[in-house]
Order: sequence, then C-alpha cells, then structure tokens
Amino acid sequence: MAIIGKLYPENREELNSVFVNKLYNSPTQTRFTLQPNAFLVLTVKGLQPGKAVDVAMGQGRNAVYLATQGWDVTGFDIADEGMRIANENAAKAGVRIHTVHAKFEDFDYGKERWDLIYFIYTDAPVVDAEFTGRICAALKPGGYLLIERPFLDLDHPDPEWRAPLIEQDKPNALLKAYSNLRVIHYQDTREIGDWQQTSVSRLEKQLRIVRLLARKQ
Repeated sequence: MAIIGKLYPENREELNSVFVNKLYNSPTQTRFTLQPNAFLVLTVKGLQPGKAVDVAMGQGRNAVYLATQGWDVTGFDIADEGMRIANENAAKAGVRIHTVHAKFEDFDYGKERWDLIYFIYTDAPVVDAEFTGRICAALKPGGYLLIERPFLDLDHPDPEWRAPLIEQDKPNALLKAYSNLRVIHYQDTREIGDWQQTSVSRLEKQLRIVRLLARKQ
C-alpha cells in the first residue's frame, strides 16, 4: 500500500479505502492484531469513563474494548467494511458504539466535546498546526489525548515506507505539537507494533513507535 500511495498520491485515500476494506475481510491477514492496544488499556484503567473518539477505528478493537469499560465511544473511518465489522463486534460483546464514515479532515470534532481522543496507528496529520488546534479545542478541560503510531525510522529507513515528512518524523515532534497540553507520558522506541504497513507480517519487523499521553488543563 505504501508503494501504491507513492505512485498515485492524488488517489491515495480512495486506494487506501479499497485496500483496507479488502484487508478487513481477510481471515488470514497478518498485518494487524485484533486485541485492544496495550497503551490504551493501561491508560484507561484509572480513568472515569466518559466520551471518547476513536480516530480511524478500523474493525473497532479499541472502541469495543472501551465500550465494555463503560465509555461512550464514537469511531470514524474511511473503510465502511471496517465499521460494519466494528458494529458486529460490538453487538457480540453486548455493547453499543457510534460509527461515522468520514475522513480525518471532515469529521466534526466539535468544541470541548471529548474526555478522550485517541490516534492509534493512523495516518492522521498529528503534528499539523491547524489539525492539532482542532484536536486540542475538541478536548474537554481535563480531557486526555493519546497517540501511538509508527514514525519513520530515521536511522534505518524502510524502502517501502512513505517519503519522510520532515517535521512529523523528527524526534520530539509530538511533544512540540502538543506543548499546550500537560504531557503525562512520552516514549520513542523500537518494537513490534500493532499494525504493519509494509508487506511482511507485523511479527517479523520492529518499528519506530512513538507514544504520547497528554491532558488538557
């Protein structure tokens, strides 16, 4: 998918939607885990459930988990098959989630609306100034922002990876982008991730993973 995106950048979102819809319907896929994200699970253990938004929710592994913990979760994605499966998974778990078909830039984040906004293995422009402004404004006072995603490994670049986004991939880029929030946890490490965007099984390659947990004052 990374190579296709480079060849046809003007159709990247449409191609990505087709690709992930096919991936979500594959019972033999090796690209991603079906378990909720460990950082998210650890984070919400001590939090009072509230309203959360799952950015690029996929099959809803994280949204469904939060709903079982009492959270009111809205998830959005460009992959309609992912949302269909997410709703099926929620029904199997005996909970309800809200799903919206939307792109990063089109979703209505609102103002002081969310107790938790999380970006887990998404391509959202998480260090773009205009976008980060919308996200910070959407958090309630006391609300949390959680990000975990792979960034370009500057020391060992992958030939299948997208071209480097100079500001985004720099060390401490997330810290600078959300300097108006109180940072609770930050980590820049190498390990096996929840998702593998290139052509190997996720268990066969370590990625540069960056994690951020911050709170709005």
